Amino acid sequence: MKYVLVVIIIFLSLSCMAQSNVSGIVQDSITKHPLEMANITLVRDGKPISFTRTNEEGGFKIQAKPNDFIVVTFLGYQKKTVTITE
Repeated sequence: MKYVLVVIIIFLSLSCMAQSNVSGIVQDSITKHPLEMANITLVRDGKPISFTRTNEEGGFKIQAKPNDFIVVTFLGYQKKTVTITE
């Protein structure tokens, strides 16, 4: 059975073309439980450029620019892609 990830992203100080911290929480879409050790990949111009994992509370922080993509994967769940906006 496939589950759907919910990614809550909080944008912190994203200014035009400047690289800034992006943080968020990854949780199960049904139970709302945080997902520890979910894979977070930052993709720019079609290439993975950075990688991190969520902590025990499902949280993560990563450096990103507008128009980058964050790809979230976790075993048994559908992949979720989020575009970073201004």
